[in-house]
Amino acid sequence: MKAEKKRQGDVAVMQEWLLGTMNLAAIEEHLAFTIAKTKKPAYDSFLVAIRKLRSKHLGKIVSNTEGENWCVAKHLLLASKHFEETAVKLAEKPAQKKQALELWTDSQELLEAFWVLQALSGKGMKNKMKKKVK
Repeated sequence: MKAEKKRQGDVAVMQEWLLGTMNLAAIEEHLAFTIAKTKKPAYDSFLVAIRKLRSKHLGKIVSNTEGENWCVAKHLLLASKHFEETAVKLAEKPAQKKQALELWTDSQELLEAFWVLQALSGKGMKNKMKKKVK
């Protein structure tokens, strides 16, 4: 029982860490749009700082960096986040609740695909996360 509680805690830590990293990637996107819309270079350094922070934390989660898998992992997380946010907006409209549920399911499947991609590296996420969480 004690091992089960520890494992659930590790999963909760990893999940929150992953969600935080997903939000940093989304912030990057919004800052890029803000720069394009406002034409204010003052946002550039803020974007660079957020990007560095996102890269730092993504590096602690992503174990499979073969080929283009770093970018694939990042885009799986971003797609999941965007589907989740869209689902929340659609769920407010009774006529679109079914579509919202479909997007939540797709969002979850993208997160699962992220973890499958990490498992393909053979490096073992469990060991990597134990080292990084300490």
